[in-house]
Amino acid sequence: SIADIAAHGPEGDSSFNARYRGWINGIPKIMERPIFGHGVGSIPLATYDCQYVRELHETGIVGTIVFLYMNLAILAAALSLFYMSDDSLTKGLACGFMGGHVGKLVHAWSIENFYTIMNMEVFWFVVALLMILYNNHLNRLEAASQEEPLPMQPDLFGGD
Repeated sequence: SIADIAAHGPEGDSSFNARYRGWINGIPKIMERPIFGHGVGSIPLATYDCQYVRELHETGIVGTIVFLYMNLAILAAALSLFYMSDDSLTKGLACGFMGGHVGKLVHAWSIENFYTIMNMEVFWFVVALLMILYNNHLNRLEAASQEEPLPMQPDLFGGD
């Protein structure tokens, strides 16, 4: 399929051609309202078959930047949790989530996967678990740093 596209252009693969035509035809619509977009739900699903083009159409440049920032912040928190935690289960959950989320972000170039309820139910549930673990870990670190050290006790046995 990739060889057909390389040899014949977008017409080499019907699926890619449909996406390509959607993106090309959508650019003038996006340019009508580039800053804030046309509003969520203003186009039917699978119009563009690309999450990022859909975000540009519906929420404009502002919404797309917020969408990308949100995903980057979620990944950064998961990475931070991975490095902060000593628990293998937490590390495994954070690592697996990061791999899956990066895969979802790459896959979003070919489908509007952030609108699929089966994906998003699991996604937000795992994000919630990770954020609870992250917050608990930060609270434990803060509590440990605020504990006052015991006052120095005199050495009763004559050592240094």
